[in-house]
Amino acid sequence: MEHEALISTRCACEHRRASWRCKECHQRTMFCRECMRNAHLEMPFHRIQKWTGQYFRP
Repeated sequence: MEHEALISTRCACEHRRASWRCKECHQRTMFCRECMRNAHLEMPFHRIQKWTGQYFRP
């Protein structure tokens, strides 16, 4: 049931679906690809994962 909520999550930019998360950031906020990339330009060693619809993959 928790996974169903992830599928419909919108990014903070409200333009795209949030499918990406960072395992290093404490907030665990989900972002769209563009917002995640912009938020992590200066954090290349953070572990980013994408929601596949069933699980998060690196």
